[in-house]
Amino acid sequence: MNNLFILLFLTTPFYCQNSDSQNTFKTIKEETGTIIFKGMIACSDLTKEESFKWYKTNYDSYKVDSLSLPATKLFKDVNVVLFLGTWCGDSKREVPKFFKILEKCTIPESRVTIYALDRTKKTEDSTFNKKYNIDRVPTYIFLKKGKEIGRIVESPKESLEKDISAILSNKITE
Repeated sequence: MNNLFILLFLTTPFYCQNSDSQNTFKTIKEETGTIIFKGMIACSDLTKEESFKWYKTNYDSYKVDSLSLPATKLFKDVNVVLFLGTWCGDSKREVPKFFKILEKCTIPESRVTIYALDRTKKTEDSTFNKKYNIDRVPTYIFLKKGKEIGRIVESPKESLEKDISAILSNKITE
């Protein structure tokens, strides 16, 4: 039994072990067998679903560009609202990288609110789509004291590390 616990602990990415979130999502199973989450989730929900092996694979294989990481102090008073699609190739590629970067910057997962969208880009509460104007996923919205300071939509312009650094240091290039 101890060996099973150790194996589970070692194979789950450290950064997504927080299960204290108040996630309120639905699981939709498509005819193809694809599992889609819809609603508010935690990063740890992505590691619990057997169908989402892509998360661990992409998390483990990503090599963070340590030279381009934003300084942890730049995250002061910054929270992120993340919209993703568990069905979306861009989300599957970029979201695990994002959380690995946050882990390297020692930013807690609790600073990120995650909304999973269905294929129509809707969540359980449609006001979020209107409030944040979501067209594509993943969309990372960086908020400082509740006010948007920048966003990354679908794919980074240079790299996630460089784009996050630019947003946090107000050097955004549109």
